[in-house]
Amino acid sequence: MSQVVLEKPRQRNRSRERRKHRKALKVERKQRLKTIIARYKYYDYVRIQTKDTGTYLEMLAKYQGKYEFWCGDIPPEKDDSGGYSGYRLDGSPFQIQQWGKHKAWIDPRFKVRGKPVILVWKAK
Repeated sequence: MSQVVLEKPRQRNRSRERRKHRKALKVERKQRLKTIIARYKYYDYVRIQTKDTGTYLEMLAKYQGKYEFWCGDIPPEKDDSGGYSGYRLDGSPFQIQQWGKHKAWIDPRFKVRGKPVILVWKAK
């Protein structure tokens, strides 16, 4: 006796096709800016929009070399002599141990020697 196997034609999975279609039409969204409250010079609280936030240790690993790291309470300001006053962080082991878990953010207001600045909260 021979068995006859009838193959049922597969139905097209429309939900999968819709997902693929939607994915193809999806346009890259602009990177949304995060709104945070930042503190400057110990007493000024300002709401700013920033590209990225995190801890000092995370931001150092992610952006070392691309950004300058400064204390948020003593941000960089240009001197009369052409230098900058403030407290700069260089990523030494002492600084990482001391302030590694402190909040840090990319600040759109400051640039030092053409490089954007990441400020670290309560770093000094």
